Amino acid sequence: MKTTCITVWLIVLCMACTTSTQPLSAQSPVPGSIDPSFAMWPTRRPVQFILTQSNDLFVAGPFGAARLTADGVHNPAFAPTSIAGVTALALQPDGKLLAGFRQFGDVSRFLPDGSLDSSFNFVPPDVHWRIVSFWTTALALQPDGKILVAGYRLVLPRDFDNDAYWAFRQVYRLSADGSLDSTFATNYATVRVLAVLADDRILLGGNHLTLLHPDGTTDTNFVAGPFLGPLRYDESPNENEREPLVTKIDCLAIQPDGRILVGGSFTNVQGHTRTCLARVLPDGRLDSSFTPPTFTGHDFAQSRVTALALQADGRILIGGLLRTDQWSGIRSLARLNPDGSVDATFPPMIEGFDDDEDHLGIPSAIVIQDETRAVIGGDDLDFGDLFRIHLGELLPPRCDGFCITAFDVQTDLVTITWRSQPGSTYYIDHKPTLANSDWTPASGAIIAQSTHASWTISRPPGTSAFYRVVRLED
Repeated sequence: MKTTCITVWLIVLCMACTTSTQPLSAQSPVPGSIDPSFAMWPTRRPVQFILTQSNDLFVAGPFGAARLTADGVHNPAFAPTSIAGVTALALQPDGKLLAGFRQFGDVSRFLPDGSLDSSFNFVPPDVHWRIVSFWTTALALQPDGKILVAGYRLVLPRDFDNDAYWAFRQVYRLSADGSLDSTFATNYATVRVLAVLADDRILLGGNHLTLLHPDGTTDTNFVAGPFLGPLRYDESPNENEREPLVTKIDCLAIQPDGRILVGGSFTNVQGHTRTCLARVLPDGRLDSSFTPPTFTGHDFAQSRVTALALQADGRILIGGLLRTDQWSGIRSLARLNPDGSVDATFPPMIEGFDDDEDHLGIPSAIVIQDETRAVIGGDDLDFGDLFRIHLGELLPPRCDGFCITAFDVQTDLVTITWRSQPGSTYYIDHKPTLANSDWTPASGAIIAQSTHASWTISRPPGTSAFYRVVRLED
């Protein structure tokens, strides 16, 4: 004989003997609340990138790059020099850090102590005498160690009377030493974000959402466009030569089932209204089952989703300039349920205006640390340019097998309902605190008569109790 316990713990609080249909925890901080245990980040140091390695954090932005402990404490052992103006970041498995820059820095690699890796040398090909320098917009690593780089080239004006401008966008693949990989197909694309899928195909997000085969050729079976919306241009002197450097797609998140979350500034996807956030199926078609809020600009700046992070329970953290009729104020952070609806348990993080009353802070990166907390990086956010928030408890797992489906607390009674197998035997145990080593039986043998079983027991004395359902198997 053996017993099998479900992994869902139920916590009951006596709140003046009121009725509750949801498990609560006195130890769990409010979702969305600031975690004061995270070290204070210096003001006016915008953070655009956050990467994790073991328990450490790598953060980067216009200020340069830094390595922090899991609680945000600066690690002085990582001391890079000449690394200001980072525009892209990637971390190799061996601890070496790849960084891209906007101008005259191209792509560099740094050793774990922050010193420059002299064995790495990236030189974009000379295609024309008027094209100089390189602005890196995205970096990604392939499983074989090769490096994907996207960016623009700086174009000198013909008459030298006007300023140079950024154009000639392209995606390159580099070998481990930084040399160009000539076997990678030429792809001229405006790219804001790169992602490598589990099957080694490459996802490009920018003005379009494009999928490439591992060799760089386009996967024509993937059709994910168009993403329509406001189009803004850079400030090139010649209107006919301006390039749309401000992209419609700013961020991506790949779900375990292969569906792709896309965030940006678009308003329409494949003929359907989707503002700033959409989900597409693995083949690129719009996922109509995902219905996020309609984000609007009203009389203010156009809404935009700039950061995405997936929790293990399927809920989605989104960051950006977020405004919708479903709430008041302009949020910098929000959380959605797996179907795209607003998670009402996550309180609003509303941004105020700065001293000039003409600017709102916006997040650039969200990293979930331990499924109960998330680190947020951005620019001019009310809570700072780098901080950590609590996420609360995860949602119960989907009931595809043995799990609890309902939990009801009355004045004197507790009722638990679970998915069961007819003929199987179950028991209910409880204990007053998790610190107690032993569980106390709360019921005798319960033989399930159908696919759902329930049991009502007297509510125990005290402020809390923890329950579990145990199945007895032959």
